[in-house]
Amino acid sequence: MGNTGNTNPWQSTTLLMSLDSVDLVLRRFWEIEEVPNSSKTSPAEEKCKSIYLSTTTRESDGRCVVHLPLNCKLPQLGQSRQMALNRRSRLKTRLEKLPQLRQQYNTSMHDYLDSGYMQIVPEGTPEPEHAYYTPHQVVIKPDSTTTKMRVVYDASATTSNGKLLNDNLFSGKQLQQDLLGIIIRFRIHAVVVTADIKQMFRQISVTPEHRQYQRLLYRF
Repeated sequence: MGNTGNTNPWQSTTLLMSLDSVDLVLRRFWEIEEVPNSSKTSPAEEKCKSIYLSTTTRESDGRCVVHLPLNCKLPQLGQSRQMALNRRSRLKTRLEKLPQLRQQYNTSMHDYLDSGYMQIVPEGTPEPEHAYYTPHQVVIKPDSTTTKMRVVYDASATTSNGKLLNDNLFSGKQLQQDLLGIIIRFRIHAVVVTADIKQMFRQISVTPEHRQYQRLLYRF
């Protein structure tokens, strides 16, 4: 008794060859390694850009005046005054326990008025049908080197019909330069200079016909 061995005379051999064009290989390499020059722009982003390009003007002092990039002629907003009033009441309760923070908050709001960033609605002015009252809160950033206390506005707060202001606005394309590119260029030169524009976005004014969508409640 012992091994009978392999009695099958047949053998199977498979050979697979793949021939790629050198040009195709290089093309694939470039497509993988190439940094895109620009990202695609959506129709909504193009519409937002078109609104700003066609409506932006300048005042006599050089300040830009813009329209809000509304995605419809009349925003479908419910009542927001009571919601903003409730949020203001909660903020008031919080600030009553923090006198120093309350003083900083009042100083900031008065600075908005003195600088022309906001204006008081005259008493007796009829309530606009589609007004939006933006609630706001105080945010503390102890580690900030510029502004440790900041007033933040919440345009994502819903109104009585569940709609919010941001739902009625086009979202524009990000125009800021890519942070990675900034960091790389920062390392090229031996000396670099940085600068900061104080309250940059507040230097832009909103056209009077759209200011009803940026109301807020503040007790003096």
